Amino acid sequence: AYIRHEKPLIGLVNGPAVGIAVTVLGLFDYVIASDRATFHTPFAPLGQSPEGCSSYTFPLLMGPLKASELLLFCKKISAETAKSYGLVNEVVPLQEFHAHTQKTIEEFSEIPPEN
Repeated sequence: AYIRHEKPLIGLVNGPAVGIAVTVLGLFDYVIASDRATFHTPFAPLGQSPEGCSSYTFPLLMGPLKASELLLFCKKISAETAKSYGLVNEVVPLQEFHAHTQKTIEEFSEIPPEN
């Protein structure tokens, strides 16, 4: 459903994102995080495989070394680090998050359907 979705998928992260809340972001078209957001993928210590297509999408987004670091070593990262990895497009101060995300969603809604 995410992969073949015809409309832009926009992810908004305003706090801790854990597990699939992180891994599914690789399927979104645009991701905005507040400066308070964190991203945590605790799969390996739990004996679990990463889900949300992340073993495929993360190496494409951030390269194989950063993807392995994030998915295998249970590292919790900040929004700025997630942006530097290519997982997040924008990091916005918490007090501006709601207004900024609303504006961005409106901008996306103005894109003609044929694009």
